[in-house]
This record gives sequence, C-alpha cells and structure tokens, in this order.
Amino acid sequence: MLPAGRGWIVRAAYAVLGLAIAALAFFFLTIALMIGVVVAVVLGVRWWWILRRVRRAREAAGPIEGEFERVDRDRLP
Repeated sequence: MLPAGRGWIVRAAYAVLGLAIAALAFFFLTIALMIGVVVAVVLGVRWWWILRRVRRAREAAGPIEGEFERVDRDRLP
C-alpha cells in the first residue's frame, strides 16, 4: 500500500496522465477521420473521372453497326 501522505499525489498524477491520453486519443481520432475523408474524396473523384471518360467514349463511338445473316433451322446440319 501507499503511504497516506502520497495517495493524493499519485491520484493527481494518474488524473493528469489520463487526461493527456484522452487528449492524444481525440487528436489521433480526428486525424484518422480527416485522412479517411481525404481518401474517400480522392477515390470518389477518380471513379467519377473514369466513368466520365467511358461515357464520352461511348457517345463518340455512336450506335453499334454490323451485318448479320439469318440462318434457318432447317438448313442447319
């Protein structure tokens, strides 16, 4: 056990240490959330840019054209 005279000093030190850890955790969480938002925005913009290029290429290509030949089932081997 601790001597009676030092009990409040130890409790005060633990309280200060606990508040310091809580403040560091708050700042760490804030920074982690900010990094997450930046990554999400970058990925969203990249996705939008890719879809934009695909849509423009599809519109520039025009309708799909081709030839076909009808095959009757009677003539199949």
